[in-house]
Parts: sequence; structure tokens; C-alpha cells
Amino acid sequence: MFEKFYTTKMSTNGRELRLRFEKIRRGRGRFTRLAGSVMAAVMLITLTCATIAMAAVGTDRPEHWDREELYFADGLNFDINIKGLNVPEYIKRDVAGADGAVHCEFRRYDMRRTDGFTDFAGVLSLSGDSGTMTMPWINNMSVGPDREAELINKYGAESITSYFFSTDGAGTMPEYFGCTATEDVHRISIYFAVAQNGIKNVIFSFDPEYIVKDLRQVNIGQNMDSPEISNIEFLGGMGDTALSFGKTLGVKVFNTYEQRYYKNLSVDGFDVRIDGADENGISVRNDISFADIPIRFAIAEIYDGDNNRIFYNNVYDPDLSGIMRIDHPNDEKLVSGKTYRVDIAYCTGAMETIIYRWQDYVTIP
Repeated sequence: MFEKFYTTKMSTNGRELRLRFEKIRRGRGRFTRLAGSVMAAVMLITLTCATIAMAAVGTDRPEHWDREELYFADGLNFDINIKGLNVPEYIKRDVAGADGAVHCEFRRYDMRRTDGFTDFAGVLSLSGDSGTMTMPWINNMSVGPDREAELINKYGAESITSYFFSTDGAGTMPEYFGCTATEDVHRISIYFAVAQNGIKNVIFSFDPEYIVKDLRQVNIGQNMDSPEISNIEFLGGMGDTALSFGKTLGVKVFNTYEQRYYKNLSVDGFDVRIDGADENGISVRNDISFADIPIRFAIAEIYDGDNNRIFYNNVYDPDLSGIMRIDHPNDEKLVSGKTYRVDIAYCTGAMETIIYRWQDYVTIP
């Protein structure tokens, strides 16, 4: 039934997309891994072409989506072995076989909503001879200063980015992802040791077991061993510096991960252009006379060359006509000589339905 609600420009319906991802998930041999990488590359090329023409002109507003859409962003495959390690019982009972081998797949997606905004979603799948378990990404909170300093020193990284997955978030994801619901709460963390030239290392961690008792989560476990990771395979741009970690759960954005070269629609009533730029910020001129639907809010995002969001500004009516100034809220400077991307969405109200989107690039003098 979810074919009616979740679609993708990479296939004609959700069933075909599921079959494509299952082909990648089943592959563990060298040939299948190569085929999976080639398939991922093809999907990304197709995605880039599709998203350029993604916005269909509707009868009620220039930017129009009549159903939610799903886009693959990037991902990571790797293997672990839990044999002889102190790990949670569920991973031994429900996933790994006698050999202790577990194949892991982390996938990140853009999910386009009908209001035009995009939510970032992720899932982690663990598979072995005993079965498969899929957990949704619930957040990427800080690991804490002490743990972060320990990991930075151990792996020679500049920063640590953490992803937390939990079975208690299964109900927050579409049924399409097949997330596993469990009575007790199972949690897993993945840490990325990040440097300027990309990801230096990936660390896998089993979090202590939890149960839900009297509507509270109670820790019933102990600290677990962290298995070594092998056979790391990055899909898309996850292994590069362009990790796009600025897109977190709960933060609405309005372009997909790969939509860096959006073709602005030519619409009567919208004349938007760069007016100037300096190290303090960027100026955009808005000549808006679109009368069909009132424009009461705009959100402007600034991205660097690695597709990382630097900052964003919210602008309310009646300040949308004339010069829109986008300055860094913390008085930090843009770098002279570097090129930045400006994305603007014009909405019916604060973070409400998108009426028109605009994108351009500017180099700071």
C-alpha cells in the first residue's frame, strides 16, 4: 500500500525500489559488492538528473508535490564479528549465527513531504545467519567531551560525529523500511572519526540494554565490547568531507542531498537575484509580485563547497520585497575567494507550504 504514499524518481514504484535495495543487502561476495557499488553509482546519477526536474508545476503554486517522495542519499556497508565478545543477547540470538558474523548496512535518505520540505532519515540493518534486524536513526547527539577527546586521540581525528539507532524509534519510520519493533529497547551507536580528508575510522558500539518499566526506560545491561569493523564500503559521498551532517532529524530543509544544481523555475511574479556579497554575508534582491498565494515567510540557507550548511536566516513579511540580507548570526566571516551556495524557499507562513524555491552560487570578493 505504501507505493501510493512513498515514491522515488529512481523507479516507477516502491516495489521496484525495494527489490533493488534487497539485491544490495543480500550481497556479501566480492562480485555482489562490486555490483552493489555500481548500482549505487547508477542510482545517484539517476537521482541527480531526476531532481533537476523534480518540481512539477501545479495548479495551486509553482512548486507542487501531490505525494511524498523518497530519495537515496548515501550509505555505508561493513562487517563485524561478535564471536567470543561480551555483546547483548539479542544480537547473538536474533541476528548472528554460530560463526558470529554480522553484515551491517547504514542508509541515509531524503524524504520529500507534500509541503515541499525534506526530512533526513536513516536506518541501520544488521543481518546474519539467524536473521535480520533494522533500527531507525533517532539522533546524532554529542558523545560528550571526555569520550570525544578519547576517540579523537585514539584515531587521530579532528572531530567525532555520532549516530544513535534504537528499536524504540521503529514506529517513527514508514513501514516501507521494515524497522524491527522489540519489547525491550535495543540501541547501537556508530561513531565517525572525521578529518579534513574524510572519514578516518568507523567505530561500532553496542549500548547497554534497556527495558520499559512503568513507562520509563530502565538500564538492565552492562558496558559491552565494541567489535572491530572490516570490509568498509562507502556509498555515495559519505566517505568524503561532504558528509552533510548539518542535516539532522528535526531540521527541515528544502533541497535533497544531491540537489546542488537546482534549475530555478521561470515564474511570473518572482524575480530573485544576487545583489552583492562580502565576508559578512550575502545580499539577495527580491522583486515579488506573485498574487495567487500570499508570500509571508522565507528561509535562506548558505552552503559551502562541501555541501555543508553554514547557517540560515528566516525572513518574515513584509521584509520580503527589496534587499534580503543573509548574515551569519554569530558574526563569523565568509571566506574571501570561496564560492557558496544560496538556497531560498518562499512559504505561505513560518516553515509552512513552499510556494517557490530559488538557488544560486556566489563567490566572496
